[in-house]
Amino acid sequence: MVDTTHKHLIIGTGFVGLGMAQALKAVDIPYDQVDASDNIGGNCYHGVYENAHIMSSRKIIQFASFPIPDNYPDFSSAQNMWDYLNAFTNHFDLRRHVELRII
Repeated sequence: MVDTTHKHLIIGTGFVGLGMAQALKAVDIPYDQVDASDNIGGNCYHGVYENAHIMSSRKIIQFASFPIPDNYPDFSSAQNMWDYLNAFTNHFDLRRHVELRII
């Protein structure tokens, strides 16, 4: 049985943070999520060069529950990955639990 008497805190809204949020939501475990940035996406949103490409294949980094679109290249740009994370966040309605600009 899952303990839902405590609320959990997820720090960050990159791949790991959003993946954890989706997993907790799927089994009805309450959580809040925070990020210091002004938008979701972690390093795909900030901290990388504009023309950078992800060094891992889409087959490795995509969420099993939400495949990367077929029209994305195998080694996608940071912009593609940010778009993918936004689509993932919207698809699973995760944004309502996110508070941004938390320092």
